[in-house]
Amino acid sequence: MTEFLGWQNGQFRPVTELTVSLSDAGCVSGAIVTDFCRTYRHRLFRWPEHLQRLRHDCDRCRVPLLQSDAEITAVAEEVAAACARQLANTEEFALITVATPGPLAYLSGAASDGPPTLAIQPIRLNPDRYRRFFLEGVTLAVAGLWPRHPAEIVPRTVKHRSRLHWWVAEQSLRSPEHPLFGTGAVPVLLDQEDACPDTPIGSVLAVASGQVIVPIPGTVLESISTRVVIEISRAQGFAVIEQTLNLESLVSGKIPGVGEISELLLTGSGFGIAGVRRLLHADRECRFRWPGPVFLQLFDAWSNEVGVRLDEWAATHPKSTG
Repeated sequence: MTEFLGWQNGQFRPVTELTVSLSDAGCVSGAIVTDFCRTYRHRLFRWPEHLQRLRHDCDRCRVPLLQSDAEITAVAEEVAAACARQLANTEEFALITVATPGPLAYLSGAASDGPPTLAIQPIRLNPDRYRRFFLEGVTLAVAGLWPRHPAEIVPRTVKHRSRLHWWVAEQSLRSPEHPLFGTGAVPVLLDQEDACPDTPIGSVLAVASGQVIVPIPGTVLESISTRVVIEISRAQGFAVIEQTLNLESLVSGKIPGVGEISELLLTGSGFGIAGVRRLLHADRECRFRWPGPVFLQLFDAWSNEVGVRLDEWAATHPKSTG
């Protein structure tokens, strides 16, 4: 298999040569801001918005991003073009961009910290990861508590690589000893108010009384995919309401002041938009209509937007051997 070409700190190099030093603040302190931007038909989807979020997150996390937007975009386009030449037309890929403060002087032996690290890594998208979403719907499972308090210094809106909580949650559900082993469930973590702030791969949305319910800005990751859902929902004639989804609402199937929940949705860059079939919590199982009529309408609108039906891509693409 031909190796993809990536980029790090001014140099194009094979992806196996992209590294973060053990003395880098990204490794020492988990100070890595990141972005995941996928392609449709080999074209980067919403790249300017992804780059804007990356720069905003770097500013909030005190991670220097010295290159201009034009410089980063030129690199991204060159990496993407090289990747596209190596893949069949039916295959898709994503660019993972990471930024760190760079090596720490007290560990590297240098006179000062840095220079900052910026790298762009292309990866081939594996449809196996999302195939189940389109064949039988998404299963969500409450896997624990969100580790940060809203008043803490790192906001939930930042996309970063300090993801130990998600690693533990996912591995817990994959353990043969766990009662939910084999369900393919996506973990959900609750915050201190029992709200469902996020999942490791996408944002949880709902449909209630014919309206699309999205998270209140600032309470979850700043999601480009949620922006797309808001746009296509309004274009399809659906009202969009910003509302916190908590466990009580999902279990009862009703959002106070809004109405009954008829559908639950999951949206993320890797898979676009998917319908949730059930939510598992302790010994309870909450079921939602799947595939629901609003999901189907939004899915068609998303497909028209990007020119690709991800259900067909996931169903017909050869299974990965790696």
